[in-house]
Amino acid sequence: MCRHVRQKKGLLAVIGVGNSLRGDDGIGPWLVEHLSRSEMENVCAFDLGCYTSYASDLIAAHESSIIIDAVLVWETGGDGPIVAAFALADLKSLPQQIKSTHGFSWLDQVRLAEAGQTNKKIIFFGVPVHDEVWNEGLSAAMKKRLPRLQSDLQRLIAETRNEMSIYA
Repeated sequence: MCRHVRQKKGLLAVIGVGNSLRGDDGIGPWLVEHLSRSEMENVCAFDLGCYTSYASDLIAAHESSIIIDAVLVWETGGDGPIVAAFALADLKSLPQQIKSTHGFSWLDQVRLAEAGQTNKKIIFFGVPVHDEVWNEGLSAAMKKRLPRLQSDLQRLIAETRNEMSIYA
């Protein structure tokens, strides 16, 4: 845990969710583990694995959060990440189309803990997956997508940090 969880204040949390033993479902933790040092400035990074129950504490302790998770392919198709930014106050109206590969998703955890946290901004960085079979490591198809996913995540982190510093 970072110091912000105890202080109840902080900057940006980047949270990876997923099971690395289920192939591409582990993309969230993989991306968090491979953030560069420059991306980590004023950022707290967390690999939650399958332990989504900690997401609400991390969100509460940071001004903004980026949650990275594998999603079942949405109607839009495509291989690019699906980025959705919302405030906790918007959760009741958020479309139910975020189909996590987990039975009880991080979104469910956040909904349970939303009381008193409505000013928090959450950015969902969903990575469409086609392969979530029991397999340690990412599929060859996902590995080909890694440079684009890393670039998109780097840009999102930079934009979020810049936006937060503008309003600080």
